[in-house]
Amino acid sequence: MKILTIGGNRVAQSLKSAVHGLELFGDEVESCLPRRVFQNTHDHDQVFDLVRDSKPSCYDAVLFWNPKREMPLNIVQWVTTQVPTVYWTVDDPNYEEAGSPVRRACSATLTCCQDSVDRYEKEGQPAALAYPPVNVKAGAYDLMTYDPAWACDVSFMAGNAYRMSEFPKMYADRPTIADRLIREGFDFMAFGHWDQKSGGWGRKGIAFDKAHYGGFVHPDSNTLFYRTCAINLNSHVRPDGLRYYNERLIHCLGSGGFMLCDKVNGIELDFTPGEHLDVWSSLDELVEKVRFYLENPEKRKAIALQAALYVTAKFSNIEFARTLHTLVKRIR
Repeated sequence: MKILTIGGNRVAQSLKSAVHGLELFGDEVESCLPRRVFQNTHDHDQVFDLVRDSKPSCYDAVLFWNPKREMPLNIVQWVTTQVPTVYWTVDDPNYEEAGSPVRRACSATLTCCQDSVDRYEKEGQPAALAYPPVNVKAGAYDLMTYDPAWACDVSFMAGNAYRMSEFPKMYADRPTIADRLIREGFDFMAFGHWDQKSGGWGRKGIAFDKAHYGGFVHPDSNTLFYRTCAINLNSHVRPDGLRYYNERLIHCLGSGGFMLCDKVNGIELDFTPGEHLDVWSSLDELVEKVRFYLENPEKRKAIALQAALYVTAKFSNIEFARTLHTLVKRIR
């Protein structure tokens, strides 16, 4: 197939991985990057010009990648009159609860939440489950390489530190997690955020020590980062969402990193705790498991290796391409 991706300001991270998977699957892929234009101009007319000039009608399908403010409804509606369109979101179910007319304007949806798949199908819109895929274009990861610059016992790399007031379903917000582990005396390091400052890790009542801030990690270095840290932490803004996983979970495990992840609803349907990762649902449980896995490095490493082999097969960009092809066949 010939596929046009529309979205983002550069072909990177999950979009880059998806494009590589489609190419390996035999597709011709081009990318239109409207977010860059919108960030520079805040002009939707210029965004429309860019999209129109990409000639979407010349493709078999258009994949809208995580469209946000740069992609107004009328542009999506116009493209959908030209060619079958697939809306790919990594932010369900929050977008849906806030109202998502852009998603409804597309022919089909790829989402990372099982609840959303069920909801969209009941509405009559074809949908499929697809997570930000592991990029296997270059072959298997070298699971034995590390970078001592990032070495620490426990790490949390995050683009944002969400507030409990925004997402009350969380077991704990990320600054609170950091504060508890620091107070317990662990060798903890926080990385991120997108502003490349440590301020996001602080909250009222939490005096975050900048000695525990490791800086910003470029996305191209993520796989090496995850392998280097003894324990990688994860939390989700909506752990109540059925099989609703963030990009960090898939990519950390696929990189050969060991992860302690909050107990997402249905996580045992895809991962076996103690075999692919381990889970926590309270700060006390998290502290207990951090201590256990630091005291048992061989068990931790065995879990990480087994997870890498499992995830690079089940959640690869080749599997993503196969899922997208199956979905497109339903709407053509």
